[in-house]
Parts: sequence; C-alpha cells; structure tokens
Amino acid sequence: MSAAGESLSERVDEALRIAGRLAVIVGATVGMMLILGVALKPVLPMGLPPGPTGRMILLLLLSFSLVIAHLVAVVAFDGAQWDLVDLGGGAWHPGRLLLAIAIGAVTIGAVGGVLYASGGLVLRTGAALPMQRYVSDVALLVVVGTLVEALAFRGYLLGLIEARWGMTAALLVSSTMAGLYHAVDRLAEPTTFLGAFALAAMLGVLRLRLRSLPAAWLAHVAAALVQALLFHASVTGSEFATPGYRMVPDGPAWWTGGRWGFDGSLLAVLSFGVVSFLCIRLMPAPKRASAL
Repeated sequence: MSAAGESLSERVDEALRIAGRLAVIVGATVGMMLILGVALKPVLPMGLPPGPTGRMILLLLLSFSLVIAHLVAVVAFDGAQWDLVDLGGGAWHPGRLLLAIAIGAVTIGAVGGVLYASGGLVLRTGAALPMQRYVSDVALLVVVGTLVEALAFRGYLLGLIEARWGMTAALLVSSTMAGLYHAVDRLAEPTTFLGAFALAAMLGVLRLRLRSLPAAWLAHVAAALVQALLFHASVTGSEFATPGYRMVPDGPAWWTGGRWGFDGSLLAVLSFGVVSFLCIRLMPAPKRASAL
C-alpha cells in the first residue's frame, strides 16, 4: 500500500515498529558497553586513563559495541540480510570504494588548498618529532573515530529511515544527529554544527547513491587523513603534536574552522553541499531496500 493510502493508525504502527528497531540498536550498544566496562574493571580499576589514550580506548569499545548492535538488529529483524545497512557483496566493489575515497580526499584537499592560498591557513614550523609515531597515532584515531560515526549515523539508522521515508528524511535526521554530536565538543566553534551536518550529509549521500556503507566510511577516513597527514591540521577537534610543520588557522573561525579544524569552516560547508548536490544529480538512484 502506498504511503498516501495508509490510515493514520497504520502509519503510527509502522513508526512505532521503526522506533522499536532503533531502540534495539541503542539498547544493544549500551548493554555491550556495560558488559565491556565490567569485563575491563580488573584491568582498569580507576576507569579510563585521561587524555588521548582514554579517548582511543573509549572509541574502540564504542565501535565494537556498535558492530555487535548492528549484528543483533540485522539477524533479529532482517534475516541476516545486510541490504538495509548496505554491507552486502556489492558494497565492497573496489570501484565504489575508490570513487568514494577520491571524493573525500579531493573535497577536503580543495578546501585546505583554498584556505592556504587565501591566508586562512598559515604554515608554522615546529620540532622534528618522529613521523612514524605521528602517522600511527593519527591513523588509529581516524580509522576508529570515523568507524564509530559511520555505524552510529550512517548505518542502521540511515537505512531504516531511508527505506520508509526516503533519502531526504534520512539525511536530515542522521546529519542533524551527527552535527549535535560534534557541536557539544569542548573545541567546537559556532560553525562546527554546520560543518559536521554538511559532511555527514555528503557521506550519507555517498552511502545511499553507491549503496555502500564501507564507501562512505572510507571517504570520511580519506578526508580526515588528508587533513591530518598532508596539512598537519586539527581534525574534528582532535589536535596532535605534529612533526616538522603545522597548518594553523589565521582568521575568523567561521572562515577557517578555528581550533576545530577547517572541516568546520563555512567554505567546507559549501564544498560538502556542492559535492552532495553533484552526487545526487550525477549518480543514478539505486533501488531502495524494503522498509519492514
């Protein structure tokens, strides 16, 4: 039956079923985090260590919990079929993954290049720290941090809403949640919400147009690595002791992204929006998964 022909009670029932699925995801994630917390209590009797180490451990635990929660939901509700979260066989096609990586890297690289050319980013030299340690620290944090976001905002949540109410509703909900998640960070700038929202929307479009959650995740990884390893700049509020040089913002936060990183600048917002528009217009719309 079409959405127009459904009665109010049918719409309410379906909305409740979808809310129930999302509640299972949240509940399974929280439950797994509690189990891991109890299991790690003998190892970490004082809790997580402060600083980057504690943050990394938390991200690892959260990513593992989200993976388990998605597994529970897919097995319980979808008969172990991964179409709703775009993790089926086609999602791993090398062409899709490489295209997404290129889009993520080129988009953020262009933003950084324009800011550097216009004086919004300036080069500062620093101590010759070990490059190998810097690369490993950045790569680990980026890979795990982006995986958490991919599962939380572009996994089951995005697929479930898109399957029932369409791409626009799915992108609005998931991108708003991603924006709010970052907007409360201690290094957030006034434009951080917009930057996180626009980036999440672009990554959501890539997931839905390419029908590949791994592609959207790798696009995010590529963008963050270009920002950190090429420009040696802050990435979504994460600051690192960079070896040799560092790109620092020089100008108003709305233009440069401030301490958050230039992925939170208005130039980045515009760039992410343009890329999203082009992807929607130029990439064919694939068949949607069934809602329930």
